[in-house]
Amino acid sequence: GRLPDGPALSALCGATERSAREAFNAQDVATTIWSLAALSSLRGMPLPRCYDDVWKIARDMQPGQFHNTGLCKLFHAYLMRKHGLSVGDKGEYPVWIINQAKDAWMMQVRERVTASAYQSEIAGVFRDDLNTNCEVEQVTDGGYFSVDVYLPDKEIAVEYDGAQHFLGTEREQLRRFRGGEACTKTALTELRDLLLAKTCEGGVITVPWFEWLDAEKRDEYLRDRVANL
Repeated sequence: GRLPDGPALSALCGATERSAREAFNAQDVATTIWSLAALSSLRGMPLPRCYDDVWKIARDMQPGQFHNTGLCKLFHAYLMRKHGLSVGDKGEYPVWIINQAKDAWMMQVRERVTASAYQSEIAGVFRDDLNTNCEVEQVTDGGYFSVDVYLPDKEIAVEYDGAQHFLGTEREQLRRFRGGEACTKTALTELRDLLLAKTCEGGVITVPWFEWLDAEKRDEYLRDRVANL
């Protein structure tokens, strides 16, 4: 998720423009498109010219040339544009992005609809202690996202973030948290938060695993998080 400096970005884009059509396979194309769209969405980087060049290559390909992971990356980039996150994205998307790539993305969403013990704990506190209506693993309108815990009366998404949502090991994350340092989220997690915020009008609450671990009164913790949203 780090933004390359000016010379590094120019060199990267130059190399992409020179070699993409001859050297890139379908997975390279999907990864490059997703990476540039993510940097633009997360760091405000105007999309470089090579972004359009790589999309031109994608448009000349067939969906069958991409694995499902590549199709999901392309549709993720499409969602960033759809919600106005990627800066200056005016590219032409192939029609199959709205068909096969969308299907691959939504299949991924359905496959991940499995509630963890921590999600159930959070839902239990909302229901039993805070008398708040909530739903576990609620799929959002359109079917593009699955929310860990959803508060329908407030239209709030609540996401439990385990260690995989942050950089570093669990021990490093816990040490940073208890030492008063910030833990850095992964780019995928940052994008999830931004896209959910565009989808859920009440906003998004993230519950880091280390905060949940150390919360002495979890009902007060969640009450405060909702109140301060």
